[in-house]
Amino acid sequence: MSLSTLLSPVLGGIILANFNLYWALMVDVFTAAIELLCMTKIKLQAVKAKAEAVAESAKVTEEELLSGFKYIFKNDSLRYLFYIYAAGFLLMTPVNVLSLLFVQRHFGASVVNLTLQEIAWAAGSVIAGLLVAKHKEFKNNATVLGLGVGTFAAVMVVTALSPTIWFYLAMMFLLGVASPYYYTNQAVIIQTESAPEFMGRTFAAFQMIGNIMLLIGSLGLGPLADVFPMVWLFISCGVLLLLISIWYIFKTKTV
Repeated sequence: MSLSTLLSPVLGGIILANFNLYWALMVDVFTAAIELLCMTKIKLQAVKAKAEAVAESAKVTEEELLSGFKYIFKNDSLRYLFYIYAAGFLLMTPVNVLSLLFVQRHFGASVVNLTLQEIAWAAGSVIAGLLVAKHKEFKNNATVLGLGVGTFAAVMVVTALSPTIWFYLAMMFLLGVASPYYYTNQAVIIQTESAPEFMGRTFAAFQMIGNIMLLIGSLGLGPLADVFPMVWLFISCGVLLLLISIWYIFKTKTV
């Protein structure tokens, strides 16, 4: 994911510079065909579900999703993860959605500035992703996740105070470094804490709440960026997220 984030602006620029929009959009068609071919090669083992799970799987989709949420809140590890996951998607909105606007207002909306920001974040994610892959597993995934979120939050606060574009890019690189420690461990916790028959619904519930919180954050914090200085949006969200990460680390130590 990080590597594609790094390369996609470059490849997109090359395509748009040499071809028209029609062929740029056709890239989606070609890559979708490749994805579907890859899916045909994936073999999944059948899960022997319990009788209760089989009965639940026969219900309508809405009830399946609700059963996923109920399952999450009955498990302490998944419930705490759900809280920090929802808070993360909401409070990371200034960086995830408004960062380009921040660059435009503070350093100028030049193509170089906007492109370097994407490259800095992606480069940090690629390097950290390789480190996570090399490490293979952590003794306490919850603690590493909390530290990843806390680091992200602290760097987010410092990012708001960036005096130059180069300092800002360095902070974006560090934000990219923190991201894999958050997202990778989140997936590992779900895989290790969820029963096989509930894993799909658990992932679906997390995906749903992530999208909802990102939407709420965009609709709420986006307009606020025209009313309040963006520096304070970054700082306030960063401080709140840092406090939540500390809370998460202490709560999961007792699970």
